[in-house]
Amino acid sequence: MVYCSIMELMLKCGFQNIRENFMDKDKNGVEIAECKQRISKCNAQIADNRITIESLEEKIERLKSVRDAVSAKKEEIGTTISNMAGTIESMNYFTWCGSNRESFDGEVIKVLEDCDAFKQDVDSLQDALNDEITQLENKRYEHEGIIGQLKMVLNDLDNWLTKLLN
Repeated sequence: MVYCSIMELMLKCGFQNIRENFMDKDKNGVEIAECKQRISKCNAQIADNRITIESLEEKIERLKSVRDAVSAKKEEIGTTISNMAGTIESMNYFTWCGSNRESFDGEVIKVLEDCDAFKQDVDSLQDALNDEITQLENKRYEHEGIIGQLKMVLNDLDNWLTKLLN
């Protein structure tokens, strides 16, 4: 049985420079310092990302509360317009004759057109809020790697469907 040192075994296996590299403390010290510097940069980037994510989440929450308030007002507006249309129908103005009916017809048409335009403006506002929320959420997801990319695709799809149903 032959006993040999680890260094002899390493030399036999082709690790000729291992001794020089292992013993070169200055080189190891530089590599360690470089690694510590990279770790420090990564930690700084993580801290920056956390601050960015927190800021985005605050903006998202504010926009969601505005969007919810707009949705509630939209429902109120829809109810008011429905009540108004019901009131107009209950007046039986269709049986009216003369100039009063003609002027009333003009006013009714104008009011209904204004109501439709207002509802479209509210819908556009909701769409703009949803787009902005989606954009901010996607910025947040950019920091989550491949999972974040999948979330971005699903988020865009959800926004598209929400706008269709709006």
